Amino acid sequence: MLKHVVVIHYSQTGQLTRAAKSLVQPMQTSGCKVSWINIEPITPYPFPWSLRKFFGVFPDSVLGITPPIKPIETELIKSADLVIIASQVWFLAPSLPIQAFFNAMKSEPQNPLRGKKIITLFACRNMWLKAFQLLKNMIFDTGALLIGNVALVDKSPMWASFIMTPRWLLTGKTNQLFGLFPSPGIKENQLADVEKIGTSLINRPSLHNIGFSSVEEKLILPEWIARSIFLFWAATILKIRQLDSRFENIFLTGFVVTLVLSILFLLPLILLSRMILRPFLKPYLNKIVLNLSSTTTGVSHV
Repeated sequence: MLKHVVVIHYSQTGQLTRAAKSLVQPMQTSGCKVSWINIEPITPYPFPWSLRKFFGVFPDSVLGITPPIKPIETELIKSADLVIIASQVWFLAPSLPIQAFFNAMKSEPQNPLRGKKIITLFACRNMWLKAFQLLKNMIFDTGALLIGNVALVDKSPMWASFIMTPRWLLTGKTNQLFGLFPSPGIKENQLADVEKIGTSLINRPSLHNIGFSSVEEKLILPEWIARSIFLFWAATILKIRQLDSRFENIFLTGFVVTLVLSILFLLPLILLSRMILRPFLKPYLNKIVLNLSSTTTGVSHV
């Protein structure tokens, strides 16, 4: 029976914190101690974001250039039976504060995560596969044991969330728009499902492989292609920043234009190509799905 669960999280909108609270609520009710570690960057990230600051963290997020964070209460982690790591997705990667947390743990003389059982939790628009793959690598690098993943995605139509999620991030507004665009984010029935997962963990005789959120095969190719594009632009912008930061905004603008055009024109082509080539791609896609649904690593760091 679980005695102590530690939740390590960073949330700007509060959505991820609500999801984490839903997951641990049954455990807390059953008498389990739940401790919270909120990752705090020394220089806080804004919310709502300005357009410049939002895209300004793009190269750092993709390349893992992490900010300094406030000290972590490692003793809490050492005494935990289970660690839940709740992460936003920033440009197909775990959020920078979560990446910074793992970098901080690697520098600890005695890594408190080593041997700990971990469940990862994501709450995002729709693409979380690459972020999970990267987070999975970080977890294994610390010697921890990944036993499950819970991914919550916005159930709104893709065309609606393409408008409403950026609106939320840049203005803080979550109300419906024109009676056509639904409110963005995770819905209450999804949080209820997460609570059921928490309930199922209470009396397990052992925590081994609790299961993984299903992988939407149709998003694999778009995410993998987008990751390659992101790596190119992130490396280019970083190089420009190092040479002459005055030109960074120009290249960030180039990335934003490329991103919008890719979503409008390249993404539909990729989805169409996937449908046509699916019989030939299936073995490759099945291998990725199997890897994302396992407790072992073997994925690349790309």
